[in-house]
Order: sequence, then structure tokens, then C-alpha cells
Amino acid sequence: MTSGYILVDGPNPYTPQGTFPRRGGAKLSGTCIVHTSEGNWRGGVDALTNLVRSRTDYGCYHRACDWQDIATYYPWEWETWQDSETNNWAVGISAACKTTDWGNMPADVEEGFYRNLALMAADFINYMASKDIHVPLRRITGAQARARVPGFAAHGDSGISRSDPGVNFDWSRFFKYTADVLNGAASPNPVQEDEMTPEDRRKLNAIYDALFNGGTSMPEGKPLKDLIHDNFTTVKASLGRVEENTKKA
Repeated sequence: MTSGYILVDGPNPYTPQGTFPRRGGAKLSGTCIVHTSEGNWRGGVDALTNLVRSRTDYGCYHRACDWQDIATYYPWEWETWQDSETNNWAVGISAACKTTDWGNMPADVEEGFYRNLALMAADFINYMASKDIHVPLRRITGAQARARVPGFAAHGDSGISRSDPGVNFDWSRFFKYTADVLNGAASPNPVQEDEMTPEDRRKLNAIYDALFNGGTSMPEGKPLKDLIHDNFTTVKASLGRVEENTKKA
């Protein structure tokens, strides 16, 4: 029987990315750290999931998203290695993109990122409400996060050498969309680009990586031309959209 949490059901075999119970019996304070993963947004949350499932160092979140999907790595009660200054009592949510992507991604893609970040934040707020802890929709400082104050802090404010989610991250938009979810005014469905199976997306990501990032890791070890030929019908529309987005970016 599975739990529904990616890294609980399939732990990283090299370096565990979370633990339960929290060290020293620590409890959730209502503090949430907002991150960007600093990966290419076009790789989506699938690429981030592959990283946290296999990395040999520490670094993971409770939830992460791209413009289409949300990856649920650990229950809120688990401690994850998302921010060394606040791990023990805080949670982490992340957008699978770079700090420099805000304002540079296609408008519909950026919209999807903010909508999915809001869904994750609202879920955390509702969970803490069930524990009689009110999490306000406000940005808190790094000092407040370290003092276990409820609210949302930038990872870049935590006191270590980080800058995410970046100076162009729109906190007002994030909080507005989160309020919409909490008030029932937002759709619970993530923005969809394509109806694709995880296997289809894996192949598309590999093709994209080879075309635009100089990647060489092809599924099944096939040459790029054979991979595209074998999956042409499935990925044609999506690949065309990725290429168009690349031109716009």
C-alpha cells in the first residue's frame, strides 16, 4: 500500500531527503519557505523529481510544482532538508524554475506556476488550521522565520547564500492566488499544456534536452533521430510548443 508521497514510497537510495519524526521532537510552527529549484523551467517538475530521488547531497522540499503539475514529496509533518536555518520547524515549497525566469517565461506558463504555488500554499495553510495554528498570507523576514513565526519567507532571506525565489517573484500575485484558493474562487486544477502520460513526458524531456541543452541521455539508448521517429505522433505538438516558447524566451 502506497502513501501517495513520492519520496516516502520511493526514498532516495543514496541520501535520505527527509525524516520523521522531526529531530528533537520539533513541531511545525506555521513557517513556510518559498524556493525556486534553479533548474530549467522547460524540464518541469519531472526533472526536479529525478534529481531529488537520486542526488547524493541534501536538498529537497515538501512540495514542488511546474506550470502543469505538483509533485508531493513528503507529508507536512516530515522534516526535509530544504533550508538549513529552519528545517526543524518549517516546510518548503518550490517552483521548478530559476530566479531569473519570472517575467521571462511565456505568460501562460508563468500563470500556471503561480496557480500551482498557490495550491501548495493553501494546502499548508489548511493543514495548519487543523492544528489550530493560523498562517497569515504575508511575507516574513528571515529573522522571523528563524524565530518560528507563521508566514511565508523567501529562501534568500534565510541567512545563507541564496537568492530564491528572486527579486522578480511577485509576492502579491502569489498571495492573491492563494487567497482565491482558500476562498473557493480558484480552480483546483493545475494549468494543463497537454494530456501526456509520464512516459510520454519522459521521452519529450529527453528530446528537448538533446535539442537545446546538448544532452546525450536518450531513453533506451536510442539515437535522437530514431527516438523522434518512434514517438513523432505523441510528441509533435508538444515539441513544437516547446520550440516556440524557446524562441520567445
